[in-house]
This record gives sequence, structure tokens and C-alpha cells, in this order.
Amino acid sequence: MISLIKSILKSVKYAWDGIRFCFGVEKNLTIMSIISVVAIIGGFLFKISKTEWLICLILITGVFSLELFNTAIERFLDLFFPDKNEKVKNIKDLMAGGVAIISIGAGIIGFVIFLPKILMLF
Repeated sequence: MISLIKSILKSVKYAWDGIRFCFGVEKNLTIMSIISVVAIIGGFLFKISKTEWLICLILITGVFSLELFNTAIERFLDLFFPDKNEKVKNIKDLMAGGVAIISIGAGIIGFVIFLPKILMLF
């Protein structure tokens, strides 16, 4: 049982190390974090519904997860293709496009959830 707990704690540490690393190399993650904090604070202030909370949390974790995958694949490709390579560039652009699509979608859904509540203040 103790070895299982140690194993789980090691896994959590490795995951946390990966998240910290990504914050160190990806400035977009800082921007995503700020937007996420604003959304969470807005959720409390506007008392969004349980369903709206779930949607927000799924989107926040989805955007963060995809950015981590994007960074991992970019780093992996850089190991094998340190010089400019058009095919590698295409792969990186596709991954960045995926992050952009989920981020834009999250922004639109955020407006759908929060804009009516903000407009009710006026």
C-alpha cells in the first residue's frame, strides 16, 4: 500500500513538473490562466448554473490540456528535426491551429454564458 502511494505521488510530481515547465516556455499558457481566473471569478459573481460551471471547467481543462500536448509534440519534433523542416512546420502549425480552434470556441461559449449576465447589470 505504501509503495502504491509513493508511486502515485511520484506520478503527481512528474505531472506537476510538466505543467510548470510548460508555463516556463509557453507565454500563451499565462494568458490562458488569466482568462480562466476571470471566468472562474465571473462564475462566482454571476452565480452561474451547475451546467454552466461544468461547461466552463471542461473548456478550461480542454484548452490547457491541448496546449500541453501541443508543447510536448513541438519539443519531441525539435529533438529529431532541429533544423528547419517544412513538414515539421506543418505539423506544428496544425497543432497550433487545434489550440486556436478550442480557444476561440471557449471564448464564444464564454460570451454566450456571461454576456447576458453582464448586460443585465445595465
